[in-house]
Amino acid sequence: MKQIARMFGSAMLYGACLIAVLFLILKPSGEGMLKRLGNVVSVAWVQDDAGGFNSYDMESEESFPIVACHVSGFLVPRTYALSEIVSASDGGGNPVSCRFISIECPDKTKIECTADMTQAEFTQTGIYELEVSTRDAENRETVKRILIPVSE
Repeated sequence: MKQIARMFGSAMLYGACLIAVLFLILKPSGEGMLKRLGNVVSVAWVQDDAGGFNSYDMESEESFPIVACHVSGFLVPRTYALSEIVSASDGGGNPVSCRFISIECPDKTKIECTADMTQAEFTQTGIYELEVSTRDAENRETVKRILIPVSE
């Protein structure tokens, strides 16, 4: 009997302590420790100005930059400035810069362009595929693929 009391006595003592603590915290009458602490800690909720959300909302209504192609018909083989082929504007219609990303020649060779490349040389007849990128002040980016026919 002593051995049983020794083995299960501590478990029963822990269980009794747990029940007492739960009773103090949750007390059926509604005046438990949680309710008392909640009354002490309660802070009234105050609506803030939501300025961050309003700013985000206005920014998200603006559209992405637009890339426009100036080529109608076909080009003759020679070197062209980027500004002769395309232009770009932001959502408000203000001009923004654009750059070549890549140029695919009619023979399917692809030229990866550098950031400072402002001219493209069209030497072969056929259809070139230009990949052009533009970015506005809010860091919205538009990438457009443009087919340019070159003929003599």
